[in-house]
Amino acid sequence: MAEPLTREALDAEMVRLAQGDRDAVPVVYRALWPVVVRYCAAFVGDRTEAEDLAQVSLLKLFEQAHDYDPDKPAEAWALTIAAWECRTFRSKRTRAEKNVDKMMRSRSQESSPNLEHEVWKRQAIDAMKRLVDEMPQVDRQALVDSFVDGLSEPRHRKRKQRVLERLRRRWKEIHGDT
Repeated sequence: MAEPLTREALDAEMVRLAQGDRDAVPVVYRALWPVVVRYCAAFVGDRTEAEDLAQVSLLKLFEQAHDYDPDKPAEAWALTIAAWECRTFRSKRTRAEKNVDKMMRSRSQESSPNLEHEVWKRQAIDAMKRLVDEMPQVDRQALVDSFVDGLSEPRHRKRKQRVLERLRRRWKEIHGDT
């Protein structure tokens, strides 16, 4: 395993990258990956989401490498980009959760002449909420992304199909084929 880069060495590699030397990409990546993942994990609290956010952050860093200011520390610049991505992620997640809550409240306020049906429906919704709450955060986010944002790219559709299939299997384990 290679020795971690000093801050000065990382800054020098970032300058090389900013000047167009693509040989610096793996060096910068290896140096920044654990730092950015740790930062994102502390921000969002989930390792899987943190790795996704770190990946997006580093991609943006490499895309914007030509804008790097050599008078500033590379690590601080990387963490600034990661912070932006984490805040954006948290905002989207919060908006999505509010939209789902709003939808559930509006549905529960609709009147139903059949009281037994209404009770069954609320129990089913509560059971589904519990199942969704038990899902890994990455699966919940995949559902939110696909329903709220209306993503229809093949990779999102396939991901949503896999998540829904796992949800169906779990429902059948708990409640049977009802």
